[in-house]
Amino acid sequence: MLAEKITKENVMADLKNHEVVAEIDPVQPIVDIINIALERNDYKTFRNGLAAITNSTNKILQENQFKRWEERNVTFHIIIQLKKIGIQAANKKNEDSMRLVINNLEKIGSVSVKNYEDTVINIIQTLFILGDSAFEHKFRLIQQQIIIFLQYIGMETTNETIVTNIQQELKKMRIMAIKQNLNHTVLDVESALKRLKNKAEENNCKEF
Repeated sequence: MLAEKITKENVMADLKNHEVVAEIDPVQPIVDIINIALERNDYKTFRNGLAAITNSTNKILQENQFKRWEERNVTFHIIIQLKKIGIQAANKKNEDSMRLVINNLEKIGSVSVKNYEDTVINIIQTLFILGDSAFEHKFRLIQQQIIIFLQYIGMETTNETIVTNIQQELKKMRIMAIKQNLNHTVLDVESALKRLKNKAEENNCKEF
């Protein structure tokens, strides 16, 4: 199966030799299938392709020891592919497919939150970019989904760098919501920020 080729060693080999042997990328064949499925509105294949990438990524995170630069490079390579798929889905105004991409990013984030700071921060920033597209296309449910997940990650960690990144992205989302008069989204963001602030105070973290 194509998914079995997505391993730490294969992804790192692709990153090392990318300028010479692009064909070595173990992720790209599945990405190609996902993109074709998106064009054909083949939801089942689209969903299964995303699940294959996500399951393989989480297996890598759970079963390997990483130097920090290895973790950052391996997961960045995969997350950027998911981001591109999400943006493509948004451009096609395919809200259901975009939500699936975000669901899979959230699964990787949930596995990463305890041990992989760089991966979590990359996912937070990617979700903001996809959230920007959600605001552009007025995908209210996706806005809410991202806010809820950012709050969840913030509640699950005591890592101040991660919490600070979440705070920054939520505040950016609040500004966008205010500009579009999305009062419910503004309230959602403010509620999330309040919960995270209370959690930080309980753990004696720096003030938001």
